[in-house]
Amino acid sequence: MALTLGKRKPNSAAWAFIVINCLVYYLASRPDAIDSVAGRWLVTPESLCLARPFTQWALAVILLLIVPLLSSVALDAGEPIRLRTGLSLPRWDLRTIALCAGGVMVMAASAWWASRRGDFQSEYPLCPWAWSDLSAGIPYYLGYLGYYLAWEFFFRGYIQLRMADRSGMAAAMAAQVLLSTLLHWGKPWPEFWGALPGGVFYGYLALATKSVWPSFFLHAQLGFLTDYFCVNQ
Repeated sequence: MALTLGKRKPNSAAWAFIVINCLVYYLASRPDAIDSVAGRWLVTPESLCLARPFTQWALAVILLLIVPLLSSVALDAGEPIRLRTGLSLPRWDLRTIALCAGGVMVMAASAWWASRRGDFQSEYPLCPWAWSDLSAGIPYYLGYLGYYLAWEFFFRGYIQLRMADRSGMAAAMAAQVLLSTLLHWGKPWPEFWGALPGGVFYGYLALATKSVWPSFFLHAQLGFLTDYFCVNQ
């Protein structure tokens, strides 16, 4: 009995950390929360426009990438961290190549369809001004890439691949899909509900390739193309 309870304690603590991390990120990255702080010293529309996404992305890199990565380094032992959390290079076969090829087409079609809706055109790009200014556009999209890497690492790597050994793959998959979908609350409704099948697909791809890099590429493609198509409607 003592051994069983001993194994459950770190498992419960790990899930508590994951849920709290998601809650803190969601509350801190809300546009109204960012505006309430940044608006005190950023007075121009351009500066505030950039502050919103950059603050959101910085929070993602800290809370969804750096902190979980450090916790995995400190608490986990045995298998190299790049394998536990999906940071290793993907393992390719005909099935995973076909999945990625199909994913590229689905992401492009989804971005084009979304860009024709008024709610997406109002939401994206997060800072339209960055599209017209190269000095702002380059760091803007580098920040975008950092955000997608943090997102895929946390949900498909840290939660799904790492927690599968502790709680089982079904529970880990369900948790990452549920939490990543809930963090889309406040986005356009098709994006919120689309996060459900998207989370399943990205999770399955990470599981099949033992890596988060393919899902990172596809998710980033979806975000970049949505911005591009919205700007060029």
